[in-house]
Amino acid sequence: MSKPRISLLVLSTMATAIGVALAVFVVLSLGTVSAAPEPLVAEQVATPKSTATGGDWQRIKAAGKIVVGTSADYSPFEYYTPDFKMDGFDIALMREIGKQLGVTVAFRDIAFDGLLDALQLGQIDMAMAALSYTPERDSMVDFSNVYYVGEEAVLARKDSRINKIDSLDDVAHQRIAVQKGSIYETWLRDLLVNRGRMDEQDLMLYTDISHAVPDLKAGRVDLVVLDATVAEDYVVKGGVKIVERGAHRQLFAMAVPEGATALQSQLNQALGKLQDQGVVSQLVTKYIKLKPDQLLPTPTPPAATATPAPTATPEPCKDGASYVADLSYDDKGMTAPPVMQPNQAFTKGWRMRNSGTCPWDSTYTFDYASGNTSAARMGGTAVRVNGVVNPGAAYDFLVPLTAPSAPGVYQGFWTMKDWQGKPFGDRVWVGIQVPGPPTPIPPPPPPANTEIAFWADSYYIQAGQCTTIHWDVKNAREVYFYDQGESWEDHGVTGKEDRLACPPASRSHYLRVVKNDWSVETREVRIEVAPPPASAPVVTYVHTDPSGSIVLGACVRVSWEATGSIDRVQVTYNNQTIWDYAPVRGSMGHCPTMVGGASYAIIATGPGGSTTGNTYVEVRPQPQPR
Repeated sequence: MSKPRISLLVLSTMATAIGVALAVFVVLSLGTVSAAPEPLVAEQVATPKSTATGGDWQRIKAAGKIVVGTSADYSPFEYYTPDFKMDGFDIALMREIGKQLGVTVAFRDIAFDGLLDALQLGQIDMAMAALSYTPERDSMVDFSNVYYVGEEAVLARKDSRINKIDSLDDVAHQRIAVQKGSIYETWLRDLLVNRGRMDEQDLMLYTDISHAVPDLKAGRVDLVVLDATVAEDYVVKGGVKIVERGAHRQLFAMAVPEGATALQSQLNQALGKLQDQGVVSQLVTKYIKLKPDQLLPTPTPPAATATPAPTATPEPCKDGASYVADLSYDDKGMTAPPVMQPNQAFTKGWRMRNSGTCPWDSTYTFDYASGNTSAARMGGTAVRVNGVVNPGAAYDFLVPLTAPSAPGVYQGFWTMKDWQGKPFGDRVWVGIQVPGPPTPIPPPPPPANTEIAFWADSYYIQAGQCTTIHWDVKNAREVYFYDQGESWEDHGVTGKEDRLACPPASRSHYLRVVKNDWSVETREVRIEVAPPPASAPVVTYVHTDPSGSIVLGACVRVSWEATGSIDRVQVTYNNQTIWDYAPVRGSMGHCPTMVGGASYAIIATGPGGSTTGNTYVEVRPQPQPR
């Protein structure tokens, strides 16, 4: 049964609980085996205990450690930092609770949909993962007191025709701004984008939602979804209005095994002390960016009504998967990712144990879940279980992969999925690094007095930098300037121009010259790009629609996406900023103002440096009337 993480009702017709489980796995101290991949053969091991032991307070106290299940893919509540450390509001709060209890907190990163199953199987002592209280969940586990209450609102411009949102059709064709990684991104993806009701380019993702409100006033976006208390502040400042506010609040609480009253009591006492000391409000300010006076009161969830379990129907089995070891290419917890050459083929292997009570058969798969960039899939596809893996047995998964062509550090996350495609169990990852090209020797300057001069100011730049390419051609019928992989026919230019180039990776640029005698000569300028630091942002794509060429007076739609730790995104047109503090993923319309080259660049800047991605459109003059 699917167990949604949040319960958001921005629209009455959207009152659908949803959940996303794109998590990564905290490497356990289980060691590794030989780097050579082993055959895909199930290995029998000890059968797991049938009686759950998680949540036993006396055992936890004696051991001095509490095992907390979370799903670290849900900023700002739980996530991994660029240096692969777990952080977030829930993580920080749980560590403070651990101090109050006098125990060490050990987090176990589990696919969200499998968290409550892991709790019932006794594999964790408790769960804390932005878990909303619902009566359905309360019939399966017990909850602590509520530690955070959330409520959403939708902002529109004050002069917008949108005054109230009544149905999906009211927002499906709007440009909607949300904070990247927030519960609102999850909600809109599930209800609109994934169901084909909304173009993904219209879901505008911001690292700082405060930048979305000026863009709303400027008409770059149509709606902004954010916390209701923050939305109220923007309404007071003027220029915007609230067109919808959630009818239901999200009550976040910790989950413990059913009947674990001693642990539940200890958690409530520790939470109460932290609330009285102001620690909880301090963490809310730090991670959720709310002021203490913006916090909603935290009620105690109602007691669950006891319902006798039917005796005629046996309890269904539960899925579980535990990481055992890396079979190849161990990255040492992302402290030493193996070096792979661009486009190098390799096979990554993991050993996983069936730690649930359901057998795995050929309907179960081991599949890609997410990555730190869009290239982190590395060409991998789902691997289906061969045979039957009974509870307690281990199975080796070998996945053929190909290193990306661009330099950088890549981390791709993989997980088990059941016959319905529901993810469960521990998340595991593959981490590699692709080095940049060696420093090239710059070519000599162009010879003097030549009919074709083609050169660049710099042939070697750092990622995020630009260089200018020049050409001066005499006695030619036609001249074309185009990039590696482009068709020359669509890129006619004049005989003498300067062109700004900001390639995200090493790339060749070509000048094709058709001489007066109809002979053709092609020259090449190659710009080598040093890779950005591992922590630098990545511009995953920049596109224009249409691409290639347009006539003066026509417009293009520029779309882009940048990933990583990002503080600022700039959109430039011919080296002039046309949108500062833009979303990390978004789109905009633009109409070039002059004939010639229209160069669009996305500059993503963060603590780890700056990265630039660009695209180019040739603007032709309007055809002359006959």
